[in-house]
Amino acid sequence: MVRPVTDDDIGLKVLRKASAEAAEIIDIVAIHGIGAHPDDTWCKNVGTAESPQWVNWLDKEDMLPAVAPHARIMRYGYQSQWFGEGAIRQKASTVAQRLLGALQRKRKEYPFRPLIFIAHCFGGLVVLKALLDARYDKDDWPGIFDSTAGLLFFGTPFRGAEGMSQMEMLEAARREYHEDEVQTDVLKILEPGNEFLQEVVDQFGKMRRQANRAEVACFYELKSSNVGKIVGKQDRTRFVVSESSGCLDLSDRTSKFSLSRTHFDMNKFGKPTEEDFETVRDVVEKMIGVPPGLVLARSQSSAPLSERNIDCLRSLSFPEQEQRYKRIETAKDTCQWLLKDPAYQAWVNKSRGLFWIKGNPGAGKSVLMKFAVTEMHRRQSRERVLSFFIYGQGTNLQKTPLGIYRALLNSMLKYFPNYLSQLTRMFEDQEERLGAYMAKRWEWTDKELQDFLSVVLTTGSKDQPVVIFIDALDECGEEAAKSLLTYFKDLMEDVESEESQVKICVSSRHYPILDVDTTPTITVENRNREDIRSVIRKRLKGIEPEWKRNDIQEAILSKAQGGFQWAVLVTALVIDGNATGKRVEKLHEMITSMPQALDNLYANILSGFTKAEKDQMVKLFQWVLFAERPLSRQELREALATDKDMTVTTVFEVRRYESWTETLFQFERHVKHISKGLVEFQT
Repeated sequence: MVRPVTDDDIGLKVLRKASAEAAEIIDIVAIHGIGAHPDDTWCKNVGTAESPQWVNWLDKEDMLPAVAPHARIMRYGYQSQWFGEGAIRQKASTVAQRLLGALQRKRKEYPFRPLIFIAHCFGGLVVLKALLDARYDKDDWPGIFDSTAGLLFFGTPFRGAEGMSQMEMLEAARREYHEDEVQTDVLKILEPGNEFLQEVVDQFGKMRRQANRAEVACFYELKSSNVGKIVGKQDRTRFVVSESSGCLDLSDRTSKFSLSRTHFDMNKFGKPTEEDFETVRDVVEKMIGVPPGLVLARSQSSAPLSERNIDCLRSLSFPEQEQRYKRIETAKDTCQWLLKDPAYQAWVNKSRGLFWIKGNPGAGKSVLMKFAVTEMHRRQSRERVLSFFIYGQGTNLQKTPLGIYRALLNSMLKYFPNYLSQLTRMFEDQEERLGAYMAKRWEWTDKELQDFLSVVLTTGSKDQPVVIFIDALDECGEEAAKSLLTYFKDLMEDVESEESQVKICVSSRHYPILDVDTTPTITVENRNREDIRSVIRKRLKGIEPEWKRNDIQEAILSKAQGGFQWAVLVTALVIDGNATGKRVEKLHEMITSMPQALDNLYANILSGFTKAEKDQMVKLFQWVLFAERPLSRQELREALATDKDMTVTTVFEVRRYESWTETLFQFERHVKHISKGLVEFQT
């Protein structure tokens, strides 16, 4: 006899909270079938009829909670009685809408937390209808479809319940109960060939090929059930849901498994050692083994953006936002020490926190930051990695807080679709009031974007962790850098209080002093000696004999004192000196006489020119520094060949002038000579 469903049984009930140590929480929701109780559906009597001992595998310590300790486990209950006293008129579409409402309320603070559904029989059809509704009405049900990571169906009749016809069940029920105590609507969807059932299954199949590719597992019964005893007294043994009906589709995303049970006990387990439970456990472990961040990225990135979403994202972007990052050259087998640094590792392994990489000018901070970004991307983690490399010599947006906020939001919002929708509405409102953004009728302000970024990071990161790298903070200017650092610190306090998941790593020079040293820090020049050794060893490999090469290498390394750029520049001078036949003693003198400070080093490098060479050097640097865009080899060759006092009027005449360099190869060597290697050509 099925226990009546009371008002207290209806709705979402949390059976088990996630472990307190869980950093990556998921939600698991179980939904019962028709004519069943929301709790008893998942319970098995491991005692006797006289002394029953009921076990609910959803919340028993060594069963589902042991398989998914980082899961919040819930069950959803609805009025499912279709015959007898208390029978209620119910439809799959009605239950689906109520389920969506319950999920939205329970997941209000975490709408994109990964979600797994477990459903028995009719409950599986409710899940399909709910996901269809959530997919096509995302504004009303944000996050539910996109974050669904797995579906487990126990005996769900995707092609109808064949074990007993609807007519037979109705006749049996009417023999036992009054006409008004039998509700027929709910049984219609279970009839093989039902149009509504077929439409739901077909639409879900098409939708899965286009959008969320959640894992699906279907379990079917191997034992027949006495369906005649459901509503009547006559024995009638049947397989309620056949193997073919119980399998959603034949795609590689749907797995099917047999259970040695009847339709009415295939969803009940009493011990973790039961073979059928072990089958289910393996499926759940596989589903939750997929990093939740990958699940979200897969589902959300596959959902197409609207034209207005794209317009909004474009309003945040600017052409140079990745320019500095792309121009930084890294060296193989360097920076590996960072991954072993205890302070850095402690920050990486936390859910939230601020980290600071400091260093002298030319110590290699930007190279280290690019390495850190690359390695963070390589981690098998659900964290969304964002970065911005400030460029003090670049455009205004490359070196201001506004540019930072625009670039970060442009990079991250496609992974936070509900927040993208919010900003898109702000974008549309601005255009309605002020005019088209592309017509330059208005601009985003740093305050509104800073506030919006704070909201995304403090609330959105509860389900989708975020890691942010900001390089060269000092290149914003002292006041802006101090303001940004204060913002990051205030943000991290909010993140801590909200238990959000945001980590921020910044880099800067030691001066100007931006803040008191209370943040975990690495000083690059104290750690990069072996990186410098590795780079100069490779560059000096052409110097023979070996003793001479090793001697020069150690001299450079000793004088460098962690100055990566200093070591590279001096190494280039040593290579040129060696090529002209200088003895090792003279090379040593060159190294020891080089100023330690980079400014003085540059002055030393650029000294010793004739007046004609100095004029050419000044002209070269003027063209390189003041050109609105990088110049090609050919353009720079023509520019250096011209002079304001020349009387020539055509390029042909310029190429006949005495200052013209015959070939591009010769021109590159000429540029390298008059700039002492400080100007390089890049392809």
